[in-house]
Amino acid sequence: MADERTPLTTVPPSTPPFSAGPSSAGTVHHLKPHESLRERQVRTFQCWICSAILGAFVLAIVICISYIIFGDATISPLDGSNTTAADFPELLNLISFPLADEPVPEWNGTDIGEDEKMAAVAEGEKALGDKELLEETLAPPPVNSPSFRHQKSVGATMAARLAAKVGFVEDRATKALLHKMLFNPYSLYAATGLDDALGGAISTALAKYDQYFSTELTERLFEKADEHLLHNHPCGLDLVSLNIQRGRDHGLPAYPHWRRHCHLTPADTWDQLERIVDPASFQQMKTIYHNPVNVDVYSGALSEPPVNGGIVGPLLTCLLADQFLRLKQGDSFWYERRQGVQRFTEEQLQQIYETKLSSIICRNSDHIEQSPVYLMKKSDPITNPETNCKELDTFDFNAFHEDAHHWQNKKSKLATDQMKVLVMEPKQQPAVH
Repeated sequence: MADERTPLTTVPPSTPPFSAGPSSAGTVHHLKPHESLRERQVRTFQCWICSAILGAFVLAIVICISYIIFGDATISPLDGSNTTAADFPELLNLISFPLADEPVPEWNGTDIGEDEKMAAVAEGEKALGDKELLEETLAPPPVNSPSFRHQKSVGATMAARLAAKVGFVEDRATKALLHKMLFNPYSLYAATGLDDALGGAISTALAKYDQYFSTELTERLFEKADEHLLHNHPCGLDLVSLNIQRGRDHGLPAYPHWRRHCHLTPADTWDQLERIVDPASFQQMKTIYHNPVNVDVYSGALSEPPVNGGIVGPLLTCLLADQFLRLKQGDSFWYERRQGVQRFTEEQLQQIYETKLSSIICRNSDHIEQSPVYLMKKSDPITNPETNCKELDTFDFNAFHEDAHHWQNKKSKLATDQMKVLVMEPKQQPAVH
């Protein structure tokens, strides 16, 4: 007897049982045994409802959690790192909207997405890897810090938070102990949470550099109030000890080796070392180490007095500068390179060169209305005034609204000595006769 049920499609012999072949619309239907069309429709509707609810639930969780951890829990220790990480994904969106409003005919969604990523990365490299950060860190005047300078004895103990709506007013700032802020980013969920953290960081002056660490870092690191592991008191860790141990685990050479590596005066004897580090640190080193050649690079580097106008000593100045130089020269996608898909035109590069960290923060915040022009410098009415964010956000997207074919083939004419980047030109193939 013929089956009274009407199949949706004809199932070919090679198709597994209870699975219909592809329909004319290209959809694969799955049938259960002895299931009527009405039952299948009801089951499909129920599955759709469940999928919609589950999808909305998962999306809400992803938005709430990934906005803070960005796929890596190590982004969550401090509000400062969270807000900085949140600014650049937001920057992608702010760049993509103007590009999508007036796209060139040849562009599609992929072109806009790739262009916005390159522009956002270039702005980040310019703001964080150029004069504004690097030179101000190695040899700056007194500065503020948009990120949390945790190695400063005063600044490490308390972190300022400021309501962005009322501007950067010191007496409205609130304080929080560092160990209570670690892995506690929930204040950022508030409507103005990100702006409060950014405003507090911008308005907090950098403390004077010294060789001492706050007890928040040496005794209460990652301390949890609900864990009583030591004599009925919460137990914290010691960041200094952890960092020294990490260096030993990685087999880092001792402090004198790195001094020679940077062509600095040697530190192979106690007499040589005494002329390099501060007196208090020197006395502690003689007590702890049997020989100067055993001094850990972490201990030695942080015991050096800062260079004139800088916030780190000669060795860290050398190592940090070398690291940034290698990062720039070794990155085949560095925004100033004249070859590769990431290359920009002269007009586009001019817009990127004018980008400042203050303009990025202003562009990606909701309630911060003013900021010093140079965030890494101390605010000054003449040299670094508080400026309205509308005046700081001067990025012109017209440089990116050009013919796609012309954009792909136009090369940026930058002098190699200006870029300070070695450009590897392709070798010319000899002509075959």
